[in-house]
Amino acid sequence: VCQEFMAKGLDVVIVRPTSVYGPGDTRGWLKLYRMVSKGWFLMVGDGETLNHPVYVENLVDAFELAAKTRIAGGRVYLAGDEESITLTGLVRQIGDVLGSEVRIVKFPWYDIAWMAATAIETVSKRVGVKPPVFRRRLSWFKTNRAFRIDRAREELGYRPRVRLKDGLARTAAWYRQAGYLHAMSAAMALLA
Repeated sequence: VCQEFMAKGLDVVIVRPTSVYGPGDTRGWLKLYRMVSKGWFLMVGDGETLNHPVYVENLVDAFELAAKTRIAGGRVYLAGDEESITLTGLVRQIGDVLGSEVRIVKFPWYDIAWMAATAIETVSKRVGVKPPVFRRRLSWFKTNRAFRIDRAREELGYRPRVRLKDGLARTAAWYRQAGYLHAMSAAMALLA
């Protein structure tokens, strides 16, 4: 829709964020932190799928640069952190900031997991309950989400200030303070 209005002359800049995380998120990333905080993580597939995080403060920087940079009008920019990371690497880094050595249990048969999720969703819908597994969530393990932020770097001067490990640690601290993470993971981090 924005591109339609840009074609009509409206001065619009589109900023497309990668996988946004940080304090305040109570959806996907919170679930990931909670799973890791238990000390083990079920990895469907080989764990080499790429995820491209963007810490919320880095995203705000990209928005501000896009709003202030004259040449940005009518352009599209991807906003992400410096680089993508494998799911295995991401899980391990979250374990590090939580002070937990996470054991990754691999279920390498993605197609079997997909078929099982399909069946579970179908049965759950028929009996009127929320399914414990969704195909949409399962796709996180399979879909590579690595992007290039070169245009934002070159045209906007975008440089993500908050590095992944720092952003993950700040997010963990916020989850603990807000009471979203199990008390045991906080105690484990203090002992580390």
